[in-house]
Parts: sequence; C-alpha cells; structure tokens
Amino acid sequence: MESKQQPIDFTKIFELISSNWKFILKVAVISMIVAGIFVFSLPRSYTATIKLAPEVSTGSSLSGNLSSLASAVGVNLMNGSEDAIYPEIYPDIVSSTQFLVGLFNVHVESADSSISTDLFTYLTQHQKKAWWSFIIRFIKKIKKSLSPSQPNYGIDENFVDPFWLSKTQNEVCMAINACIDCQVDKKTSVITLNYTAQDPLVAASMVDSIKVKLQNFIIDYRTQKSRNDLNYIEKLCEDAKQDYNRAQRNYARYCDSHKGTIMQAYISEQEKLENELSIAVNAYTQLSQQVQMAKAKVQERTPSFTVITNATVPQKPSRPKRLITVVAFFIMGALGALGYKFFRTKDDDLVATESE
Repeated sequence: MESKQQPIDFTKIFELISSNWKFILKVAVISMIVAGIFVFSLPRSYTATIKLAPEVSTGSSLSGNLSSLASAVGVNLMNGSEDAIYPEIYPDIVSSTQFLVGLFNVHVESADSSISTDLFTYLTQHQKKAWWSFIIRFIKKIKKSLSPSQPNYGIDENFVDPFWLSKTQNEVCMAINACIDCQVDKKTSVITLNYTAQDPLVAASMVDSIKVKLQNFIIDYRTQKSRNDLNYIEKLCEDAKQDYNRAQRNYARYCDSHKGTIMQAYISEQEKLENELSIAVNAYTQLSQQVQMAKAKVQERTPSFTVITNATVPQKPSRPKRLITVVAFFIMGALGALGYKFFRTKDDDLVATESE
C-alpha cells in the first residue's frame, strides 16, 4: 500500500521560526558578514563586449540556400562549406596558444592614465589581488624552497616561443584565456566577444584588439592561396617585363646601328629581334592581365565582417556582484539555520517517542 505524501504544516514552521528566530538571525548575519568579507576583498572587474557577423563562404548558391533553411530549424550546415575554418570553431582559435601569445605585446592603458604598457606586463605587474592570495603565495614560496629545484632547460624569458613557453608565459596565457569569452550563435553565426579586465579602458581596448586579430586571422586563412598565386604571377610578370625591356633595347640598338642597311642577313636579324620583341610584349601583356585578375581574386576571397555592437568602455563593474552575493548568503544562512533546527526538532521528537 502506497504511503500518502504528508502535507506541509506551515503552522509548525512558523512556530519553529518564532521560537528560534534569534538563532536563525544570528547564523544569517554571520553568513552575510563572511560573504561580505570575501566578496569585498575581490578586485572589481569590467567586461567589454563586441558583436560581429562574419561572411561565411558556403560554396554554391544551392548549399547556401540549404544552410539558410537549416538555420531556421536550428541546424548548421556550415561544416560542409569549402572552408576548414567556420564560425563554430572561432572560440577554439581564440583560446589557442598561438593566438594568445600574439596578444602579449598589445598596448594597454588604464582609464586614469597611470598605467601605459603591454598586456604581458599589465597582467604580471599591475593586477590587484585578494588579501589571501599573499598568504597562498607565501606558502608556495616555502613549499618551493623545501622541494628540489626544477631544471631550467635554458628558456629565455625575454623570448616567446609558442612551442615552448616558460612558466610565467604559460601562466599569462591561461590568465588571458580566462579573461576572453567567445560565443557563437549556431543559428545566426553571430560572434560575441567579451574581455574582462580590472580596468574598463583595458577591457574595451583588448576586446577591440582581439576582434582585429581574429579578423586578420580569418582573412589570412581565406586569402592565403589567392595571395600565393598573386605573388607567383607578379614574379612571372616582373620577369616578363625584364625580358620585354631587354628585347626592346636589343631591337632599338640593332635598328640604330644598321640604319639604311639592305643586306638580307641584316634584315633577317632585324625580323628575328622584332619577333622576339613581339613575343615579349604579348607575354608581358598577358601576365599583366593575370596579375589584375589575381588581385581581383584576392579581393573576392577577402571576407567582410559586419560589426553589430562596437566596443565601448563599460561604466559599471561586471563582477563580483557584491549586493547579490551578500543577500544570497544571508538567505542561505537563514534557510540553513532553519533546516538545522527543523531536523534537530524531528530527531528530538523521534528520541522522545522511542523512550516512551
């Protein structure tokens, strides 16, 4: 036989609160004070946001229409495009070591102009920390002094090699990665870039720098083959131009030195030089046209990015949420104390029943 669920007796709960309100209030206030000490010790951070929509290459118009229909029902078919880099993997690009290392030398400046340096120096020397971080650092130093020394392998701190980072460089990479948040809407492919920093101007300038670096990365990838073809054709065109200039000089020099000559040997040589000049002119003309076509191809392959929301200097800190945290801990402390008294009362009643 199934046991019926007992209804909640609010009368007993109110009686429990009224008889133990001092204890509940004391626990709630203590929880609020502890939360206040914790949250007010954390340095405030600001988050700047940029939203942009990239141009996605989907090959033929048919595949583009299929992608549009699939997006309407929440399915993305961009993976079938001719590009190996599509918006869904942009977060992986932004969090890659190669990308993060490229941000080390980005110039940043604080809102009060007291700090003007690169990002690497800003993160290693100009960060506010909670008071307990100094205790943790002191314990780590003691632990390091007692443990055997680690080999140095000859890593130069002044040189950054993404393949082999030093300990400090790796920590800065992880710190930058923790500050960056890249999200992609699977339906619309809209990219949302967020950067969080302890200074609002640093946050805004960094998110803008990340946007530019990501755009350049995608543009370089999309246009790499076209640019290689352009460089190759330009080299051929330059060689053809030199051949044309050489043939033109030889023809002009021969005509000037044999002016008025009617001997057949001289006439044949003149026709030969004239043919060589004509061939050189045609080759140079054709390659010049191919250079223009290759430049147009590079422009065609260069994707465009529509910035939906520009970077602005945030006016209010994004974290920590001090008031919300304190109120939440006050409520949780009160509920915890009430739950403790509730179960304690049930246990007392159970012991009394068993003794009877």
